Amino acid sequence: MGLRDRFHGGMATLTTRHPRWVIAVALLVTVLSGRLALVPLENIDTDILRQLPPDLPEVEAYRRAVHEFGALDHLYGVIEATQAEPDVPLLIAAAEGLARALENPEFVFEVQWSLDPDTQDHYGDAAGVTYGSLLPAEDWDAIRAELFSPEALRRQAIRQRHLLTSPLSGRFLRAQLAEPFGLSGQIQRRLLMTRSPIPFDPRSGHFLSPDQRMLLLVIRPFKPPTDLLFSQALMHHVREAAGQVERQFSGEIEIGFLGPHSETLYDTGLLRRDVMATGIASGLCVISLFIIAFRRWSAVLFVGLPLLFGNIWTLGLVGLFLSHLTIVTCAFAAIVLGIGIDFGIHLYNRFLEDRLQGHPTAESVRRALVEVGPGILTGALTTALAFFALLLTDFPGFRELGLIGGMGVICCLIAMYTVMPALLMILHHRRPRSRYQRLTSFGLEALADAIARRPRTTLLAALILTAWLGFLSLSLVFDDNLFHLRDPPPSQVALRTRVTNQFRLPGQPLMLTLTAGPDLQTALQANDALSRRLSEIGGLFDFASIDSLRTLLPSESEQGRSLAAIGSLDVGAVTAQFASAAAEMGLSPEVTSPSETHLRAWIAATMASDPLRLSLASRRSLRRLVTNYVAHAGDRFRVLTTIYPQRMRLPAPDQETLLREASGAVRRVLDLPPGTEAPLEVTGLPALVDELRSLIKRDLALMVFVVTVSVVCVLWLHFGSIRTALLVTVPVLAALLWMLGLLAAAGQSLNFINVLAIPITIGLGMDNGLHILERMRSSANGRIDEALIHSGRAVVISSLSNMLGFGALSLASFRGIQEMGVLAIIGVALSLITSITLIPALIQTVGGRAGWRGLLKPDEG
Repeated sequence: MGLRDRFHGGMATLTTRHPRWVIAVALLVTVLSGRLALVPLENIDTDILRQLPPDLPEVEAYRRAVHEFGALDHLYGVIEATQAEPDVPLLIAAAEGLARALENPEFVFEVQWSLDPDTQDHYGDAAGVTYGSLLPAEDWDAIRAELFSPEALRRQAIRQRHLLTSPLSGRFLRAQLAEPFGLSGQIQRRLLMTRSPIPFDPRSGHFLSPDQRMLLLVIRPFKPPTDLLFSQALMHHVREAAGQVERQFSGEIEIGFLGPHSETLYDTGLLRRDVMATGIASGLCVISLFIIAFRRWSAVLFVGLPLLFGNIWTLGLVGLFLSHLTIVTCAFAAIVLGIGIDFGIHLYNRFLEDRLQGHPTAESVRRALVEVGPGILTGALTTALAFFALLLTDFPGFRELGLIGGMGVICCLIAMYTVMPALLMILHHRRPRSRYQRLTSFGLEALADAIARRPRTTLLAALILTAWLGFLSLSLVFDDNLFHLRDPPPSQVALRTRVTNQFRLPGQPLMLTLTAGPDLQTALQANDALSRRLSEIGGLFDFASIDSLRTLLPSESEQGRSLAAIGSLDVGAVTAQFASAAAEMGLSPEVTSPSETHLRAWIAATMASDPLRLSLASRRSLRRLVTNYVAHAGDRFRVLTTIYPQRMRLPAPDQETLLREASGAVRRVLDLPPGTEAPLEVTGLPALVDELRSLIKRDLALMVFVVTVSVVCVLWLHFGSIRTALLVTVPVLAALLWMLGLLAAAGQSLNFINVLAIPITIGLGMDNGLHILERMRSSANGRIDEALIHSGRAVVISSLSNMLGFGALSLASFRGIQEMGVLAIIGVALSLITSITLIPALIQTVGGRAGWRGLLKPDEG
């Protein structure tokens, strides 16, 4: 007798002779585990960033940027007037009230809905007579062409004539006539319009829609949307504030919110509801299946109680070794329940068979453990290996899921080996055989007879189908767009449609962080070069806006370039052309002469002004604004530039091109040797998601390979025959090709969630074949039809229970989970079909009716 047989015989002896002691010890362990389980249940980590590889450069860059500069993922507050007629004062009053109600240092860093006082204070002189040096020299070249060309001067002369005939007051009229070129407005527009993700309405200074019935607030939260707990608290705060303002204005306005924090909260709430609803639906379906298949209510107790114990024991181990759960590992209970239930089904099925044949309870328990137990143990080991393969990934969240899942499978196996036999001994000990009803066979007798008559026809049909669907599977694509995994609620879709009809909302922002030193001026010079290069290549990438420190605080050398461009303006030629155009309009020189005086005075004041510097003597407004862009660490300065693309996100190739172009400009300014890496990082959720996408693909391929090889090796060790191990594997590979081929034929694709159906199909398919072959090998007569009928019944019940469990997932609202549920149902169903048809057909065709033992015998040596 081998070690494996002695182990199962010992378990049978323990549970049949001392069932009450077994239950008592199990209860004690459950109580202790329950106390330990409180620790992880009270410490659920909701920050997605902590589930990502900590040593990944993109993750480090994102964490560092968020720590130094705060979250840059905006939340948009949308105020809409319910009245048909525009009411701008009403919208502005509501926005002012909402901005005040949103003020909370725990959640909101900044609310931008109009020109804030700091910006007005800083740019006030820029729009007037001094800080013209803030505008890049290239912008001055554009202004010269836009304002001082002959055609532009003629338009200004026409405007002057209209002003003289308008009913304006004398003081305002003189101010307008003195500054006819629109220079102040040009400076203000060019400086301000680049600092926000969406442009201000130039007339009102607010984010006002063209139809004047909608006003936006740009809310900058303190933390990114990857912190789910923060997103939940933030959205509670902003919705409470919105409710107060809506009540104040008595239905005249409606307030909604758009942005990743709102979408994250909706997704997590949807997932929570889906988990609860699908869990209840799955449980009810499985209970109903048990009652129908086993024809007794007690089946729920005998299988369900050990599963409950196993999950509590698993949580106890989590509290002992990890002390926390995450948004990833919270799903372990549903996964372990779905897998652990298979152990109970096979044990209970064999127990009932022997009881129906008249064996005593103790003998039936012993025969179930000794004859079915080895197959269950091997199946549990293969499943645990699949979970432990997750330890090979770089993701802490997946590694923890692998560890907890593997421990959960082992705990459920131990519970099934101990608690279930003990319960059967206590509750079935005196139950007469007459009370046991004959078990349903699910038509397996007819199937076994049909395969026995035409095994080669069965294999030929399977081969043709596999070849056809395998060919179709070659056209299957992998959809790596994470946004396709979710369906936003109709209310959010309607709100986003209304907003995008009025505004051109940017996509997810990218953060460029530049590190330079040893002084601020060196860092500013590098940032100026970066800003110039981004402006030059912005058209290639369709940027919505670029928020750069360059518009607030250029380097002194850059300010000198701007002053040189201002000084190169030929005022005499400009005013002469303007006077000529005005004369053609019938205007006298007395009307146009103040414009020349004003322009010369503005240029003189600008050229004479000192360079703008950051120091303790600087304006408070400048110091406060600059802190949003500069982080100081030792002798190095890190400067932030935020890019808002027009598209939802900038693709990875464009990000690489952007970084390469920007790095070249920075490298030249800092005089770095050729080949030296520029001190520039690109980060943000788009960059992070792109890197994670490639990592997931790599880890997934590695895990599928490791799991397949490991499972084949475990089966080889179990049967002692590589032929038998391959015999179990062939139907699984066929089912996998069928599933992928059907997916391609339906025009669907794989994604990051439904791809999990692949390891599920592999694991469950291996278990099916394992139990059928184990029954054939251990039976006295070795008849294929009997093995298929008896073990096949447990395989069918197990597969149906898994299909019902995944069927509940297919009813979920979250598209990613829904698709995974549908694909898992198909995979489990196909694994069942291939296992109960191909294995008998292969054995009969290759080994013949009398030669199957030679096919299944252990390898020599």
